[in-house]
Amino acid sequence: MFLFGWLALLALFAWTGRLPAALAQETAPDRPSVFDEIADRFPYLRFRGYLSYTLGGDTQWEGPEEDRLQGWGAAFFETRMDLTEHLLAVTSGRFDHYLQAGANTETLYEAELYECFLDFSRGRVQLRAGQQIAAWGKGDLFSPLDVLNPLDLRNFLDPTPDTLKIPVPMLKGACQIGDWSLEGVYLPFFEPMRFDLLGSDFSLFKHRFPEIHFGGLLGVLERLGWVPSPRLPSPNSLDPRFRRELQEALLATDYPADDFLHGEYGLALRGTWRNVDLELAYFYGWDDLPVYWINPVLKGALNRGVLDGAALAELLRLGTQGKWSEVAHGGFHRLHVVGLGLSSARAKFSFYAETALHHDRVFYSPDLTAFFSPALFSVIGGEFLHSEKLVLHLEFFDNSLLSRQRSFLGMDLDTYGCVFYGTGAWLDQTLTPELRFVYFINNQDWIFNPRITYSLSNHVSLTVGATVFEGAGPFEIRTFLDLARVTPVSLLSDNDQVYLKVQYAF
Repeated sequence: MFLFGWLALLALFAWTGRLPAALAQETAPDRPSVFDEIADRFPYLRFRGYLSYTLGGDTQWEGPEEDRLQGWGAAFFETRMDLTEHLLAVTSGRFDHYLQAGANTETLYEAELYECFLDFSRGRVQLRAGQQIAAWGKGDLFSPLDVLNPLDLRNFLDPTPDTLKIPVPMLKGACQIGDWSLEGVYLPFFEPMRFDLLGSDFSLFKHRFPEIHFGGLLGVLERLGWVPSPRLPSPNSLDPRFRRELQEALLATDYPADDFLHGEYGLALRGTWRNVDLELAYFYGWDDLPVYWINPVLKGALNRGVLDGAALAELLRLGTQGKWSEVAHGGFHRLHVVGLGLSSARAKFSFYAETALHHDRVFYSPDLTAFFSPALFSVIGGEFLHSEKLVLHLEFFDNSLLSRQRSFLGMDLDTYGCVFYGTGAWLDQTLTPELRFVYFINNQDWIFNPRITYSLSNHVSLTVGATVFEGAGPFEIRTFLDLARVTPVSLLSDNDQVYLKVQYAF
């Protein structure tokens, strides 16, 4: 029903946008659209937007608990108004509708203010205040300097980099001094990264929780079949509302206070020296991922997969007293980031290199103990622009942990690989093929994302694509110790999707 509703909205906007005769049975395809007429009447007002629906199917359906279909409907609208010669107002909003169909059909709606800011520009000075996205660095998929906006990692149905960033309230100012510019940013309110622990094919525990068995006498009775195992039901079999409440409880953390004193700060110096563009950046803020401290009793039970009588009694005592913060507790910590970027272009080639040092990031040892370590993240890449019909991009990345610890939960000491991206425009720019391939050399994980877009008109386009994950699976997560030998790509290794996207843009 929701899919038909989105298609009806697309048809309505297609009619008002004056599609060609073959699509909307218009007799005058060159006639200006309603939006063109508004733009002519109000030259100081500009707007854009789109309606889209993406429907994907899982090509590796492995059981009744797995989602077979994923749907994502999105509506976006943005206005830009020139208030004065130097002052611009931008307001945009976004509405998303998510559909998961498998063992249980679940829908989720989200409506939020997207970018909304005032931009003042005069001479060599620019000020921008409001909710916005600010990009540092030049990397295609991985950019060590791009630390201002958190990412939304809940949906990889159509995984394009421009859909992952979350706009945040920000005050940004820049001043041009000769060939150099100095930019400063202040983020008064903290916004964490968004991800799912439960409930979807893109969550950490998507199909099952790690197993826990009884120990001691109860363990003997369990093995004899006289006492049922304390196994939790699969996440997908839980009631959706209860599952969301459980996830909120598991992700409960202490957020930084919104009192303007706990904000985030950044500086970026950019300039050109001998045909080389330089960027030096510094950021002092909060790590996007929370730090979790787990009760030693619970940690031992999770590591061994055995819940003995003493551990059960201790956890029941804390639960009955409402001391959940003593069972598991999370929070965020401060970090410093210092980075350097170089880029240059010559003829049809462009090159760039970036590196950033995070003085402390949170990681977990295989026994679920949180620890902090400096991390050095670097990329080097290049792009070849043959013509509008062929653009090739290659990037190498490396993420090294500068720690004496040699075993980490879900990652390697040194994670490195490459990203290939190719695109172009064919058939009078109506056909746009794209291919993105990410290969992790250290553990042979990879992600393959081909797609092709055909523009039916200036407003309507169809996209057919696929997302293929290949990790270290198949594997069984029986205890949390099993997570030490898998990576995020491994957890998604059975989530291959093919999808169709219909979009109307104006």
